[in-house]
Amino acid sequence: MNSFEKTERVLRNYKNYKLATSINENTKLTKKFLIVIDTALKTIEHDPYYKVVELIYFKDLTREHVAEILNCDIKTVTRNKNKLINHLKTIIFSDDTIEELFHWNKIGSNFIFNIRVV
Repeated sequence: MNSFEKTERVLRNYKNYKLATSINENTKLTKKFLIVIDTALKTIEHDPYYKVVELIYFKDLTREHVAEILNCDIKTVTRNKNKLINHLKTIIFSDDTIEELFHWNKIGSNFIFNIRVV
């Protein structure tokens, strides 16, 4: 699973993470992770399409329904959702995005840079 997919999964489970911290005292890691997620979300909250993230990931609406609510086409919803997820992934999963960007493989404690020839 790449960092984009991880970010989407984290956002889809955001409400569950919040719930877990309110009913379970043994959630130190989850609480720390929620701080990272909340901090990342604050960086996009003023984006004109922030509502796309809220509606798709927190309200479980389809892209079609979101397009209808925002009075725009589905391509606009998809494009802006992807833009915002790409931004969030660099904050929430920064190490993963760097590894993906440079195609690094971790071997032991060393990183090996893979050069891809096309």
